[in-house]
Parts: sequence; C-alpha cells; structure tokens
Amino acid sequence: MMKTIKYIVILIVLLVFNPRIDTHKEALRPYAEKALNEYYQNGNFVDKLSILVLKDAYVTTTIDSLHRKSYGVFSLGYINDKLVTLGILNYVHVFE
Repeated sequence: MMKTIKYIVILIVLLVFNPRIDTHKEALRPYAEKALNEYYQNGNFVDKLSILVLKDAYVTTTIDSLHRKSYGVFSLGYINDKLVTLGILNYVHVFE
C-alpha cells in the first residue's frame, strides 16, 4: 500500500512540474542568439548587415517556431520536426 502511495505522489509531482511552453522558449533563447552570433562571425558583409538590423526578429521567429508536445510527466520541444528541448521537473534541457 505504501509503495502505491509513493508512486502516486511521484507521478503527481512529475505532472505538476511539467515545464510549460514559455519555459522551453526561455531555455532556447540563449542558444538561438549564440547560433546567430556564430553565423555573424562567419558571414559576409550582407549577412552581417542583415543580422545587425534583424537580429531580434530572427531570434523571435526561431523561438516562436518551437512546438511543445506534452506527455504528462515530461515534454518535448520541436522545431521543424527536429527535437530541440526536453523538459522534466520544471527544467528544460536544450539539445545543440
């Protein structure tokens, strides 16, 4: 009986602390900015100029394209059907 209660409590904790879409987006933002900065370093003049002008728009567009699929106890974030984030216990791990 006590084992069953323990498993139920663990399940409830996992369900309650499943990260929301905003948490996935916040975790992804630094990685999107880092990728854009690396592209800036290796780009030509036109690339650098467009990044300087539209950096926030690029980052926002990338982050807004994130789709979250919740599986109850954890959630996965996808961009263009590619797995980029894993969320569990209100923590989001970003795959590079």
